[in-house]
Amino acid sequence: MESGTRSLLREIPTELIVQTIVYLPLHDINSFRLVSKSTNALCKAQYVWKQLNLRDFNHIPAAIRENVKSNASNALDDTLYRQLFSLDSVRAVSWKPLIQGSQAIERREGQAMALWGGDKLVLWGGFCQDPYVYVWDTSIESPHWEMCPDRTNSAPWRRYGHTLTAVNDGTVYMFGGLLQGGYSEETDELYTLKFSDREGVVVDTPKQPHHFPPGPQESKRYCCEWELKTPSNGMMSATVDCSRGYQSAIYDSKRNNIVYFGGINCGGPTNTLMIYNVTENEWDIRPGSRDESITPCPRFGHSAQIYQDKLYIAGGYTGAGMFHLHDGDDMKDIWEYCLIQKEWKKLTFTNPIPPRCLGRCHTSALFGNKLIFFGGTMQASSRLYAFNIETRTWIIPKQYRDNSTRATANRISHSAALVGTDLYVFAGCDMHQQSLSSGIKFSIIGDEEPPSEEKGYTIDEMKQCPDSGGPSRGWGGGNVLQLQGGGLQQFFAYLMQNGFNFDGLEDDDEEDDDHDEEAQADETGDSESEKEEEGPSNAACEGDLVVEDAG
Repeated sequence: MESGTRSLLREIPTELIVQTIVYLPLHDINSFRLVSKSTNALCKAQYVWKQLNLRDFNHIPAAIRENVKSNASNALDDTLYRQLFSLDSVRAVSWKPLIQGSQAIERREGQAMALWGGDKLVLWGGFCQDPYVYVWDTSIESPHWEMCPDRTNSAPWRRYGHTLTAVNDGTVYMFGGLLQGGYSEETDELYTLKFSDREGVVVDTPKQPHHFPPGPQESKRYCCEWELKTPSNGMMSATVDCSRGYQSAIYDSKRNNIVYFGGINCGGPTNTLMIYNVTENEWDIRPGSRDESITPCPRFGHSAQIYQDKLYIAGGYTGAGMFHLHDGDDMKDIWEYCLIQKEWKKLTFTNPIPPRCLGRCHTSALFGNKLIFFGGTMQASSRLYAFNIETRTWIIPKQYRDNSTRATANRISHSAALVGTDLYVFAGCDMHQQSLSSGIKFSIIGDEEPPSEEKGYTIDEMKQCPDSGGPSRGWGGGNVLQLQGGGLQQFFAYLMQNGFNFDGLEDDDEEDDDHDEEAQADETGDSESEKEEEGPSNAACEGDLVVEDAG
């Protein structure tokens, strides 16, 4: 670097340089810090790393970011960046069974579960004889299922393949489902489920049938109330029968809509998109096209998530029933539907999809800008997979399992919900078509503290899918100034575009020459520390926070 160029940097206001730094990819920050002593100091500034935290991890829910910060209250912003990156990369997960004992629910599959109140799971129905609503409170020290008595004794008829969806005001909406065995007699019923404080409320709870296990105890905290909804514009479309089961459902909080797609209808799958507006109590029915190049093919047992005004439909099955082995295909695709422009687009993956992923009756969750998948297909895996929406890249995390039990995670037609960094999975059926009541918990963990050192965990070995994602590859919605390939000229061009005038600056060669040696020494030391560390390839390192380019 010529000393004259360095002297030009000394004339640029520090505030402008700092504001420019926070636009750079991490590997360019590493290069820029080698320019001089002053740029090295600026790139280490905690203010810079605080801004980088906001820029690169704004897609992670605020509760998770605050939890990471509270668990490292004395950590600097550069350390927080490293920890958030480790979580956001979904490089490692651990799982263990959830102990239920005599409080276990009846075995079932095809049930529905919703996240209610931010930290409580609501479960109802499934292929079983159990008519009750259950709540699992993840916020207490020893969570267990609590049976919530119905104040009105007006619960819907038992069913499976339905959906439960919680909305902003705490109301849970139940829709559809199948009323008879053999994946038949679908319904278009829409119910609301509301919860209230049990204190002072006397509820006449019917006795459980004699064939029930001891089961969960009646809740002393909550009771519930069902109500059948009649939409203001009716339910039936002129051309579409809206009864269905095993459809997907996801809440669009921005527009206060519940978005339903696909499902079993009239003995086969459908690709109709149905949107229920909670505020207006109205349906918007959008029949799918027969042209499978412009809309997803008819399917059921798929999953749906919403990220940045776009609906994502993943996997599913094209046959007539979950155990109909030869009349359909397990789908391995992901479709994107723009909720604003109302257009479909099939995603193209940048690396191969992992084996035994997606397919029929899996579950998904949204973690930051990643889709998390578990279970599904007739050869269901016990592994958790992740898909980076922005880079279209598949990730197979390192996975640690608890050795204290012989429980298996494999299952399909189960229920799952993500609470913070923990994915709770309940019930479903195994590969022998036996219903389950067990629960497991996956925890997204950082790379730095493998749980095997904490207590008896064993790593489930499997070849990693290359992940081209991560902060060094770009940011959702952010303006990133690319300085790759000797782009200091682009840096100056950026400053000029923002009103900085270089006219009249002197070419001063009085800059200390030893800054090159110091910067080179820093780089050498950081390289050694990088070799010792087994973190993500483009994570910020300790000390001077030199960043290695994953590309």
